[in-house]
Amino acid sequence: MRDFIDELSKINPKEIWVGPGFHFGSGKSGSIEDLTKHFNAFQHPVVTCSKGEVISSTRIRELFRQQKTEQAYYLLGRKPYALTNAQ
Repeated sequence: MRDFIDELSKINPKEIWVGPGFHFGSGKSGSIEDLTKHFNAFQHPVVTCSKGEVISSTRIRELFRQQKTEQAYYLLGRKPYALTNAQ
């Protein structure tokens, strides 16, 4: 946990934002409470889509892994990019 705090200190962040359930360090022993002891840290509220489902980086990575790119881009608020006739 201390290594993570030390690494962050090197870049001197003005603010740190984390999602719900964020943990870091060996055995995920560090939490936002630990971050707030050293930095101006905040927890972002849960973000949901129009269906009420939680949008998370884990969910989006899994959608990309499953090649469900349109759904992933939708949750990211972006339009899918298509390469057509690329040279």
